[in-house]
Amino acid sequence: MPVFRKLPARYAPVVMPFVLSVLMTAVVSMISTLKSLGATPEFLSTWPVAWACPGWSRFPRCSWSCRWSGGSWRW
Repeated sequence: MPVFRKLPARYAPVVMPFVLSVLMTAVVSMISTLKSLGATPEFLSTWPVAWACPGWSRFPRCSWSCRWSGGSWRW
């Protein structure tokens, strides 16, 4: 059975906003694309593009909002 070590706390300011932004945008883009196209084969080719489109801005926004909100992952 593999043993997983905890991520050191010094990486939390970078890793937590990154994971949060990836998961949040994936779910939101999947729901909106699925709602507009339905469960069709076209959905599978359109969703990754719709997810990657706002990708240039998702991590900086999440990183800033996590610092601004005063969470436990302060810089």
